[in-house]
Amino acid sequence: MSGVVHDPACFVAALLSADGAVPPGLVDAEASGRFEIYRVNVVSGLVRALATRFPATERLVGGAFFAAMARAFLRAKPPTSPLLMTYGEAFPAFLRRYAPAW
Repeated sequence: MSGVVHDPACFVAALLSADGAVPPGLVDAEASGRFEIYRVNVVSGLVRALATRFPATERLVGGAFFAAMARAFLRAKPPTSPLLMTYGEAFPAFLRRYAPAW
């Protein structure tokens, strides 16, 4: 069956992947295109959630740098809860080790 992903872990890994990979099962161009739109929306939503939770950090480093840090963070620490307001508890610890910030 074309366009069906059977492994949720592969789907999440592809969703947060920086290289643009699509999950196994999305074999046609239309499904791959829709997945890319979904990926962009998920990533930008998570970046916005972090910016909302850490507005002073975003102001200090600027929007573009903050977005890059947030994308690195979400790939290292994807959400574990469906509650977006709880996302980012590990962000301060991540920033202490984020080399480009130093």
